[in-house]
Amino acid sequence: MMIGPLVRGLLLAVTILAAPTVAAGAAAVEPSATGSPGAAHGGTAGELAAERGWWGAARRAWATEAARDGADGGADGGAGNPASAAARLAQLDATEAAIVRGAEARAVAAAGRWERDRSPAWRTAPVPRPESAGITVAAGLVLWNSGRALHGVAVADGRPPWPADAADRDTTIFPRGLPAAGRDPPASASTVPPPCVVGDRGYAVLALADGSERLVCVDLSNAAEGRLVWAVDAAAIMPAVALAERRAGRTAAGVSTTTAGGFDGQPMADHELCLVVVRPVPDRGARLLAAFVAADGRLAWVRPAGPARTSAGDDLAPGRRRPCLAEDRIVLVTHAGVIIAFDRDGAAAWTTTTPAAAATAAAETAAVRAASPLPATDVVFAGGRVVAAPRDAAGIVALDPWTGAIAWQWSRADETVEQLLGACGDGVLVATAAGDGRARLWRLATADGREAATRAAAPPDGPGRRRAGNGVVVDATVLWPLDGEGSSAGAATTAPVLEVLDGRSLERRREPLPLPFGEGGPVALGVAAGRDGGDSLACAAGTAIIRLAPGPRAAAAP
Repeated sequence: MMIGPLVRGLLLAVTILAAPTVAAGAAAVEPSATGSPGAAHGGTAGELAAERGWWGAARRAWATEAARDGADGGADGGAGNPASAAARLAQLDATEAAIVRGAEARAVAAAGRWERDRSPAWRTAPVPRPESAGITVAAGLVLWNSGRALHGVAVADGRPPWPADAADRDTTIFPRGLPAAGRDPPASASTVPPPCVVGDRGYAVLALADGSERLVCVDLSNAAEGRLVWAVDAAAIMPAVALAERRAGRTAAGVSTTTAGGFDGQPMADHELCLVVVRPVPDRGARLLAAFVAADGRLAWVRPAGPARTSAGDDLAPGRRRPCLAEDRIVLVTHAGVIIAFDRDGAAAWTTTTPAAAATAAAETAAVRAASPLPATDVVFAGGRVVAAPRDAAGIVALDPWTGAIAWQWSRADETVEQLLGACGDGVLVATAAGDGRARLWRLATADGREAATRAAAPPDGPGRRRAGNGVVVDATVLWPLDGEGSSAGAATTAPVLEVLDGRSLERRREPLPLPFGEGGPVALGVAAGRDGGDSLACAAGTAIIRLAPGPRAAAAP
């Protein structure tokens, strides 16, 4: 039975612990309007999915093949028949088990790492950064988006990564040489997420001084030093679509009769596609989803992406819509009654109506999200589920990414969802807030939504703590920033802290780490963690960014 290439691919995936995206260095593929990628590249659908690390899609394809009548595919063990599909499923089981063991080993190692005290390794001088903008750690850099430019400092020392000279303290990565008058963040940048980073490439939407918007892709490698790879102006998207349609002798319903006004959120990308939500002009309350070839920025397709306004006429997520990549599905939460999914070639896969919430509950949820100190994640792909927190609904809804069927729903009558932190093992982490603002974490089983663990930010009879920023999950450890202790009214009396929790039990790995941002009221924090440069934990408040490193205090960056 010849399954050698598949086995080698799966073993390679175990080695690099692949995420559900295409393998690094894979050639860019321009989606076709018809047919599957297999038609152009050969191999079964399961093999193509496995090459990308899409285990759920591969399992689904091979299970379908294995269930076929043996007479349909023959019994010689060739590709596409039940015998070889069953062998592939067995190998996939072994691969996934190895990945789980690797994750458990990292979790054990992480528990030991986080027992050590941490102190500032460096602290930046004031940088051009909106107080509520998020940060991320990737490509050896701490990165953020000021709204008008991409900025970054080196994880190792907190200095600009590619200074012009020894005295250069400019954190701007792109565009370099930005005039001082153009550095002030636009009003729309108050809660801008950090750039999306795939390998050495960073993707972001920037607001230009003339009010227009531009989608950029920059090379973050040391060789390129932030060089622009490609850029697309929002105003150029729809004319390009109209031209392509005219050349093809057809008209795309709902997309060719308008001009793009701007982007309605930051992009999401992998090694093949970069996706972003587009806000048309005139704005009649609908949105479009545009896909670009990640390699060179060519427009792959544009599709109608549902409403932006609820039945009451409210836009609950202006500028905050961001697609979610769920293996071979692209999922968009509209925050206006529906969740929509597309295939990689832009074909509509399914549309699911989200459970309606009572008007009061929906208003409270939207108000809590709007007042959030940092941009929150509204949808994640975890454990074969799309888990979403629509702003027009109370609580969480989990869907099958391939059919759109609702698998389970979860909500708490006395709490509102503030953030989906991400996945940990077979669960997903959710941050909520009670009516008085007290924060709580929940771990929900991805399969059925069961409440597997919970942790309050303070004992019921103790001083209240509120979420001070977005938490992150890394190697089965939850890093959860909380504001200083104080009354339920929010008057903090101590410095903010970082809870370090076991991502499975939500028990403390150590006593909370004090964050060196001083005392006062609630502080907006951005927390990022990664493997770049060792324990790459960076925190941000206001215009200061600090890296917390294990061990004694180190010299501060100028």
